[in-house]
Amino acid sequence: FQFFLFYKGGDEKGPFSVSKEDVEEYGIIPIQSNQLSKDQAMDVQSACNEKFDFIIDDGAHMNDAIHYSFGALFPLLKSGGFYIIEDLWTANRRTPESVNNWLDNSGHVFCEKKLYHSDEVHFFESMEHYSTSKKWKSLLLQDSEKEYIENNIKDYTFKCGKNICIIVKR
Repeated sequence: FQFFLFYKGGDEKGPFSVSKEDVEEYGIIPIQSNQLSKDQAMDVQSACNEKFDFIIDDGAHMNDAIHYSFGALFPLLKSGGFYIIEDLWTANRRTPESVNNWLDNSGHVFCEKKLYHSDEVHFFESMEHYSTSKKWKSLLLQDSEKEYIENNIKDYTFKCGKNICIIVKR
C-alpha cells in the first residue's frame, strides 16, 4: 500500500507535533499543503508519482475544502481505491462566515497566511445530486474536474449516520 499525508509542518502547537522525518520513517509520503488552496491541491497532483489505495480526508471539515481536495485527489486513487471523507456533520453546521470570523479573531490560527472559506454546495447535496442525475454539483470545481468525478465514481456509501462517506473509484 502507498500512503500519503498532508501535514502542517513545524509550527504546530500541542502534543501531536511531528516532523517530516518522523513520518517518513514509516513509509508515509508527507506533503505540506493547505486544503483551502486549490493551487496547493493541484501541486499535490504533480508531486505524486504513484496512485493510492486509500485517501482519507480528515481536513478542514468545510465544504469548499472537501470539494477542492476531492477534485484534486480523487484522480490519484487506483481503480477500486477508496476515498473516505469523515466528519461531514461538522461541515454541515459550519458556515464560511463563522470560520472566517474565527480566522480573524482567534489566537489559535497556526499559519501565516489565512485562506478564507468560500460558499460551496454541501457534500451531501453533491452526492444526492450525483445519485439522481449522475452529475457532480459544485460551485468551485472546473467542468473538467466535475466530469472526471462523474465518470469515475463506481459506488459510494454513507456510514455513522452520514458522518462518513466512502467512495469507491471505478
